[in-house]
Amino acid sequence: MSETNQAVYLSSVSVANLACFGPRQTLDLTVADGQPARWTLILGDNGTGKTTLLQAIAGLTPVAKGNQSSPWIVNWPPAFSLMRGQSKDALTIMATFLIGPRLHAQSVARKGFAASIAIDPPGSPSDFIVRNAGRYQQINNFLCYGYGATRRPGAARLGWRELLEFESATLFDDQEQLISPGEWLLRMDYAAAKQAAGDDSEYGARKERVKKLLIRILPDVEAVDIQIHDGPGAEVFFKTAYGKVPFERMGLGYRTMTAWVIDLAARMFRCWPDAEDPLSEPAVVLVDEIDLHLHPSWQRHLMGWLSELFPNTQFVATAHSPLMVQAAQDARIAVLKREGDHAVVDQSFSSVTGWRVDQLLTSDLFGLPTARAARYDEIIAERTALLSKSALSDADEQRVIELDAHMAALPAGENAVDIEAMDIIRRAADALKRGGDG
Repeated sequence: MSETNQAVYLSSVSVANLACFGPRQTLDLTVADGQPARWTLILGDNGTGKTTLLQAIAGLTPVAKGNQSSPWIVNWPPAFSLMRGQSKDALTIMATFLIGPRLHAQSVARKGFAASIAIDPPGSPSDFIVRNAGRYQQINNFLCYGYGATRRPGAARLGWRELLEFESATLFDDQEQLISPGEWLLRMDYAAAKQAAGDDSEYGARKERVKKLLIRILPDVEAVDIQIHDGPGAEVFFKTAYGKVPFERMGLGYRTMTAWVIDLAARMFRCWPDAEDPLSEPAVVLVDEIDLHLHPSWQRHLMGWLSELFPNTQFVATAHSPLMVQAAQDARIAVLKREGDHAVVDQSFSSVTGWRVDQLLTSDLFGLPTARAARYDEIIAERTALLSKSALSDADEQRVIELDAHMAALPAGENAVDIEAMDIIRRAADALKRGGDG
């Protein structure tokens, strides 16, 4: 793809009669000034359509057929399975695209236009209708890469495993595998060795670029080494505080993160072969359950790291962690909720910048009644019920004393040091009280 081509980003996507969605729902992917949001985070209970929205976006990816382009989902027979129940209405997906400069160029005008797809119920005269089909040619530069929740790395093999033909296949099929990260690195190493320039060659530069990327995004990984054996084969090792660890022995969070990030990098290298830095070229990346398998400290930094490493990529991700929301500075937040027999998209939230995790958990974003353990909620409910009585029996008064003792044990500090300090103060106060009583 030419470096001079304009970038294509998403402004919004609307769906109707799609899986759990009934009446038309719209996901806005722009920030206040109408520019494409670098990050959109989709929250919601299990089964409210988060993955479905990512599939809808991925389904809009242009597929060339001769001189024409059409949405990928039009060429996918199982698309009918996404239709809502026994509805006689058409499944529709509509998106508004923004065409113009790359993402880092904010506060600039971008050309916008809409394209939509309608899939009539099977048996209708026209099963697929692509509205604005002629204008669909304008978004041939819409590069959309989707990664499902499993994100399984492919097994290493003697023959090279090519990238999946459809960039978002793992969003639709849990059994699909990404390329083998180790094999990709080995292939780049082998190709660089075959060239006279070695690591200064095109392939050597790609290998070194991705190794630096992995060191940046994988906590506690100090280096990535490729070890060539005397016999056939080679291995990729990650240098950690525990020594050199083979890729296959790394934790699941490390392996899945490595798999999809290398898969994304490989696709961008292939798409932008002549670019000075292919990873800085435009793309739209969809990640389902981006916080899966990641420690809280990793979750807090991940979005910033990805934006740093892929500066012109628009990310749309689903998540369940309040830490991801806490880290989502200047991101669009959407919550999917069930209303009756269908799901709705809710983006009517004010800024949550600076909020604590417990505040996020008890907000409309996550909807928990409290941030306490369920056991303490039961204690508080019982105490409230007792105190609401017009008169307490001796047994009731004794029970309130017992419940108050449980409540007094609740930590009140912001961190472990504060909690310990409050505990010391509480015990000192008890000692003074006992001394005074004596």
